[in-house]
Formats: sequence, structure tokens, C-alpha cells
Amino acid sequence: MFKIEHLGLGTPSYPAPLLDLLDPPAALKLKGAPLEWSGPRLAIVGSRRASAEGCRLAQALAHELSESSVLIISGGARGIDAAAHRGAVEADRPTWVVLPTTVERPVPLGNRGLFGQVLGCGGALLADAEVAPGKLPFLRRNRLIAALADFVLVVEAEVESGTRHTVEAARSLGRPFGFWSWPPGDPRGQAARSAWSQGGVECPDRSTLRRQLGLEPPLSPADPVLVALSGGPLTVDQLARRLALPVNLVLTRLSELELAGQIERQGGRYSAS
Repeated sequence: MFKIEHLGLGTPSYPAPLLDLLDPPAALKLKGAPLEWSGPRLAIVGSRRASAEGCRLAQALAHELSESSVLIISGGARGIDAAAHRGAVEADRPTWVVLPTTVERPVPLGNRGLFGQVLGCGGALLADAEVAPGKLPFLRRNRLIAALADFVLVVEAEVESGTRHTVEAARSLGRPFGFWSWPPGDPRGQAARSAWSQGGVECPDRSTLRRQLGLEPPLSPADPVLVALSGGPLTVDQLARRLALPVNLVLTRLSELELAGQIERQGGRYSAS
């Protein structure tokens, strides 16, 4: 029902993001819909031995973001990968499965039913056409996931998890990446607290993740006057010295904040409302 297409390097159908790799695959095999997407592309990755809560979170995030026209990309493995694909399938939206093996014989075998659902939702199975035996295909697969994504999110992973290679690939490509925030000391957040998390974005909530994908406007920077007044009442001169600004500029901003009801004046001092 779904034909297998051969995508050669340099052909129009070859995914442009993969050209950012130092050695992009000479050819890819694709089963399913063409690799075309105009919206944000999010890679959701993590441990194959993830907790039930971690899998539920990955599935819920994928479901919600798929409904916001975000394409979910993952590796088709058990655990976080499969949960992410299921979330997109539940929303009846496309998702891309980047395989470590061939599209003719996708693994793990236990996810074959899921792979069929992915194809049924307009998604795709993708693999390096020159798959070799051993561990190397998993590392090559991980770098393809990182290259195809606009943002890589690690939901749950151990320090020694293979997810590290996806993060390292994202970093080398200049792709932004982040980690879901688990409570301090929670083993599910080991990766976020490890050395290889350096440079990652902490994602404590859905809004932070949505901002990374351009689905919500960035937070406005805190007003320096309000920040200064948060420590207690100050005079105009004290504010000017603390902020290293001319008094006239500070007075203008104080008047604006007072009219907006964000500060109060008591005698010669101003305080945050």
C-alpha cells in the first residue's frame, strides 16, 4: 500500500536539513508521506526504559503540540520514542519515525503496529539506505533526528543513555535542545543535571516549550525599575544611582509605572504595588 522511495543526496526530494551534517547519508529510504513540513519540527527523545509517568508526559506533549501543527520526530524505540509517536497518532497527525534499520524491516518488532498507524496518519518511516550491523546505526540514526528537528526535547533519560548522542549531535549542528524539568534528585532528570546537558533549555512547563517552538511570544524582559523596587522603597536619586541612568529618564519611567498602577509613591519614595 505504501511504496518505498529512494532519496539520493542532491535530489530535490532529499531533506534539506540533513545537508547541515558534515557527512549526510548518500541515500535514504522513505516509506510513507513526503518529508515536507512548513511548521515547527520537534524531536521528542529519551530512555527506552522510561517510567510510566515519563511516557505519559511524552505522549501528552506530542498530542497537544501535534494539534498545534508541530511535527513530532523520534526514533521509534520503546519508551519515550514510542510514546511520542503515539501522541501524534492519537491526534491523527503526521509523525516521522527515523529508524536505525531498514524501512522494510523496522524495529523493534513490537512496535510494528504503531508504525502502521504512523503511516495511516500521513506520517513516514525514514532510514539511512546504507544500514550497517552493530551499534553504529543507532548513532547515525540519532544524528538524523537532531538534524531534522528545530528543537530537541529530552523528556526522561539516564546519564549513560544513548539520548546523549542525539543531544551532542544537536549541539554540534547548532540546533537548540532542552530537558523537561523533574524535581531535584529525581532519577528521571539525571540527563538534565549531567555534564552533557550544558547549553540546554530547562523546560519546566508547556509554555516554555511552546515558546521555544515559536507558538507563544517570548516573555518580556523584566522592567529594571520594577526589579530595583522589588527590594524595597527607593528615592528617585537612589534609583538613578542603582540603575546608572539619568534622573530625568528614571522620572519618566516612574510616571508611566505609577499611571499603570504598578508602583506607589509615598512621600519621596517609590515602591512596587
